[in-house]
Amino acid sequence: MQKKWKQYLAAAGVAAGVFLGMKYLLPLLLPFLAGLFLAVLVLPAARQLEKKFKISRSLTGAVMIFALLVLIGWILIRGASALIVQAQNLFEEIGVLAEGWEHMLDNCCNVIERYAGISSQDTREFLLLQFRSVSSQLKEKFSPAMLTYLLRLMKGSIAAVTTVVISYVFAVLLVKDLDEWNKKLSSWPALVKWKKIWQEMLCAGGRYFKAQIIIMAIISAACMGGLFLLKNPYYLIVGILIGFLDALPFIGTGTVLIPWAAVLLLQGEAAQAAGYFLLFVTTAVLREFLEPKLIGGKLGIAPAAMLISVYLGIIGYGVSGVILGPLTLMLLQAIFREWGWWRERK
Repeated sequence: MQKKWKQYLAAAGVAAGVFLGMKYLLPLLLPFLAGLFLAVLVLPAARQLEKKFKISRSLTGAVMIFALLVLIGWILIRGASALIVQAQNLFEEIGVLAEGWEHMLDNCCNVIERYAGISSQDTREFLLLQFRSVSSQLKEKFSPAMLTYLLRLMKGSIAAVTTVVISYVFAVLLVKDLDEWNKKLSSWPALVKWKKIWQEMLCAGGRYFKAQIIIMAIISAACMGGLFLLKNPYYLIVGILIGFLDALPFIGTGTVLIPWAAVLLLQGEAAQAAGYFLLFVTTAVLREFLEPKLIGGKLGIAPAAMLISVYLGIIGYGVSGVILGPLTLMLLQAIFREWGWWRERK
């Protein structure tokens, strides 16, 4: 019994250490981890070029990593430009759409009067009063909030540029020395277990996040296709947004599509409302079909445990907990399995 309690205390200590490391140490190591990823990515090609043409791998690695970063930046800029154009068009249309909200408000008030017996005029005045009150409060808080946002944006931009530069320099240095580092680290017996734990976590994490990215891409494509067929001019930006929301726990596509369908129904556009509801059902069925196929029991972690890890991750890490929560669980699984503390699911 005493041995079990010691094991439980050790497991709790390891879990606390992993959590603190993920929360406070990982952000500091992020540029170096990104550099390691870039170096591993280009190292095979750099080796081949060095062997074939006798060109220094440092030089070829630097050129390839720079080209890769430029390509990634170009893709991000082009994608962001397309999204910004649609967002601008959407905001320009808000003034036109606002005219339809008055008609929808009248319909809602009439429905309330019909079923609840409350005067539609009284309901309308009450709702408009609440709207004006909220608007005035938002205006009071908007200026300082906007200034704070701009300062954070500037700080974030500087941090992002610094991270890219550090990652690039570190990656170039690693391309030259990574083979030598591997030999030295492999000769340390104390690091053999940790290397195995690291590889196991990377394997499980890669499998999980690859599946989630595939599911998110398919859901986004389905949403964009459905919205295009429904003649929504903002099918691109809205489809991507809904696909992203679907990947978040406790949210899903219904957060957007069901209220949208309800609004269209209140406006008397029953066919459009049915289309949006059908799109919601399609995306829900797609996720239920894809998740077991792509993930299933391959990770050895119960789906409920994965959901709890995401929830606790959001509480412990913030928004990044959507990713860090499952990563923490997978790292703990790898450590406990290596130490014989993990019972595999049958």
